[in-house]
Amino acid sequence: MGAGAHSSDSGQRWWNVSPVRAYVDRLAREMPAQWPSPAAEGGEVITRPWEMGETLMLGLRLIREGVAEAIFTGGLASHWRKPTEGLSEI
Repeated sequence: MGAGAHSSDSGQRWWNVSPVRAYVDRLAREMPAQWPSPAAEGGEVITRPWEMGETLMLGLRLIREGVAEAIFTGGLASHWRKPTEGLSEI
């Protein structure tokens, strides 16, 4: 919630307009209820491959924790096996 804020729910992500004035103006309008928000500026559907890529890239930023093996063995791994086969041999 707020100007420039990003949110996600049920495989969708959206973001609000960034300028505070634009955010306030959009919320002040008498508009029918909109999902996700009348202040939303854009959005995207997060596909399984997209989610996997983000999980991996964000996980690589964690120095101690890294990417949890359980995340990939819990369903994400099946989508990565084919594209990554043989990479350990390189």
